[in-house]
Amino acid sequence: MGSQLSSEVLGVFRHTQVFSEITTLTFERFLAKVDELNDICRYLMDMKNQRLLFEVHCPSDMPVLWKSEVRVSCKRVVASSSEGGSGVQASRLLTLRQFLHTYHTIKAYYTAACSGASPADMGASALFSGVLGSSEAELEECCICMEHKPEVTLPCTHSYCLHCIEQWNVSNTTCPLCREEFASTQDTWVISEAPESSEVLSEMQRALAQLPNKD
Repeated sequence: MGSQLSSEVLGVFRHTQVFSEITTLTFERFLAKVDELNDICRYLMDMKNQRLLFEVHCPSDMPVLWKSEVRVSCKRVVASSSEGGSGVQASRLLTLRQFLHTYHTIKAYYTAACSGASPADMGASALFSGVLGSSEAELEECCICMEHKPEVTLPCTHSYCLHCIEQWNVSNTTCPLCREEFASTQDTWVISEAPESSEVLSEMQRALAQLPNKD
């Protein structure tokens, strides 16, 4: 059971009210949370001397749209006390929403550890695999609400969920990110699911069969 999340921690992970927190979170408070999480993870080292390390990645020191642009690198590292360095075993980038989920979940682990839970349940491998083990597809989200998956793409190639861009378009005619003009949501492209390989092959065969009949 060491690699599985406890039901208590999963409950905290699912029910933490992250979205309300995002609206009031300042950049300075966000940086403080990253530092706090790194301090906590120093106490959650597993039997293989592994722990999690979080680093902030921003296009600039404090971008205007930092809540949508900021990313947090989560690394599973092997700490080397003798050499004072660390080796990265695995890593991935988190959005702000995903980081806040992770922040509250790991704090719940830490509370459980302080209450006498088995250290084997608190290892970096279990945390990295359980808390951060979502598929890459789940990393894609609308950069306005940071909740829904992108459904439409503007001519400038930035993507948003349909609800957000339609609300934005009521009083704006530019892309929220790059400010490129677009007349209405009629100018957008709908993002569809990727076709199966068999569908692609069938369509190619149909097109090739029609070539001799064309002038």
